[in-house]
Amino acid sequence: MMIRRARSLAPLVLSALLAVAPACVRALPPVSLMLPDDAPGFPIVFFGMHVHNNPGQPERWPSIPIGSLRLWDARVSWPQLEAKRGEWQFARLDTYVDWAQAHGVQILLPLGLSPTWASARPQEPSAYGSAAGSGAGYAAEPASPDDWRTYVRTVAQRYKGRIRYYELWNEVTDKGFFTGSVVDLASLARVAKEELKAVDPSIQLVGPSAVSLGERQTARPAEFMAAAGRGVADIASFHLYHGDHAPELKLGMAPNIRRQLVNRGFGDVPMWNTETGYYMAPPPALVGKSDGKYNITPQEAAAYLPRDMLLGRAMGFERFFWFAWDNDFLGFLEPRTDTLRPHAKVLAQFISLLTDSHLSACERDVDGRWRCSLRLKDGTPALAVWSDPSARQALEVAAPWPGQRVVLDGIDRGTVLGVSVALGPVVQLLIKRPR
Repeated sequence: MMIRRARSLAPLVLSALLAVAPACVRALPPVSLMLPDDAPGFPIVFFGMHVHNNPGQPERWPSIPIGSLRLWDARVSWPQLEAKRGEWQFARLDTYVDWAQAHGVQILLPLGLSPTWASARPQEPSAYGSAAGSGAGYAAEPASPDDWRTYVRTVAQRYKGRIRYYELWNEVTDKGFFTGSVVDLASLARVAKEELKAVDPSIQLVGPSAVSLGERQTARPAEFMAAAGRGVADIASFHLYHGDHAPELKLGMAPNIRRQLVNRGFGDVPMWNTETGYYMAPPPALVGKSDGKYNITPQEAAAYLPRDMLLGRAMGFERFFWFAWDNDFLGFLEPRTDTLRPHAKVLAQFISLLTDSHLSACERDVDGRWRCSLRLKDGTPALAVWSDPSARQALEVAAPWPGQRVVLDGIDRGTVLGVSVALGPVVQLLIKRPR
């Protein structure tokens, strides 16, 4: 992703939402998202992040515990590593790798883009530049498989034992990032897999990420898997952006990703959400610096974040990478002050409470009550509850047991449960505790 106009949602998404919209104020179609009994819930590696500025400076590392780091828009892609054939610049990537290792964090390194000199269409504009300028040709596949092979091998050898996850390409459903075909992607993947495994058999190749919740875009991971063949990509990748809509929007289309993989014989391939985030209004000093659509308030972002992760995990996504820790428009820090935004405090609270917990199911009843069944790290039962944005009336839920109610709003508080709990857009965690 680059910072530019927020993506519009495909009409198919809206059609899907209309199909599940309430026919009257009294009933919603029930939803049940179930995970296999042996599925991990929220291991620390589930919580991923992007970090962009000044790698290696201790004060720039996220103050929130994370387990995964995706290096996109971090200026460590192929065009920066080898701006000219055979002239390698690894200093910035070396710093990121050292930084991540010092914090016990796993790195995901996307392999594409193509440098202009290696591009199949070197005059073609991309999201990173206009024709014949800086960034031209980046979105095209490499002209020579040998150049690609050398690049993949060189990077894998340098970071053997330090980077175990490589992503083939970023957002191949967006012409700003990729203008080749699925066949091109499959060819690149076979070469990459061969070189990566030759260096280190434990390396995992993540498929090219797709973005947008329309039918064509959600089909791309499965189309790629089918073209590349079994065993080429170890993990399927998707970006679960949903614009200024609530996270429940994903219920319309995102489950298609798994269904399409299953239909093509790849139902056992793990799925990662390798990029997601919210556009928020910039401070006055930055107004006009980007043409993004800023429709999410800090309070909405704080309410959306736990719902995003709970529903994403219930849909089967095993990692969740936020974009980006220190981005002015989608970040977790207030620009210029570096103080935590509200949704950053909520993320810290979620990670503190739910790391290594087990999630078995998320279900919505006909009135719009969401209940996600959890078992915390110590084995304690818990229930995450909130009200669906489509609910047409104020809702309550009966407390299932005596215990503690934690409001996931980033504020450190806890109260003894009463007979019932009033629901709203903010997730509440009901934890069973002895009286």
